[in-house]
Amino acid sequence: MSAKADIRVQGLEPWRRDVIVDAMIRGGISGDGSLTFFLSGLPDEDLQSLHGRFGGLLSEEANEVLTELAEAVRRAGFRKKSLAQIAQLVRVDDPWDLRALTDAVMARLAG
Repeated sequence: MSAKADIRVQGLEPWRRDVIVDAMIRGGISGDGSLTFFLSGLPDEDLQSLHGRFGGLLSEEANEVLTELAEAVRRAGFRKKSLAQIAQLVRVDDPWDLRALTDAVMARLAG
């Protein structure tokens, strides 16, 4: 049984549960804690939308896409900004195109 299956958090909206479970696991789902810090810096509306889009924040797909974005955001110094704010900073039209957003943040870093 996985560590996330052993953690029981009740009485919360599903997206809030996923954020708390990730924070409770040593190193988070990403293994290095980068996703935990990224998720904790996003506004509730972004977290709720991401949860809906991925069907959960702890899925393998969500982990892959969000961990890449989290690392780029950390390196760019964009922590505690909404996805819309990040998209505006890197000139991406759709803040929900997470792969394009990640690529744009990385391109900005490459300068």
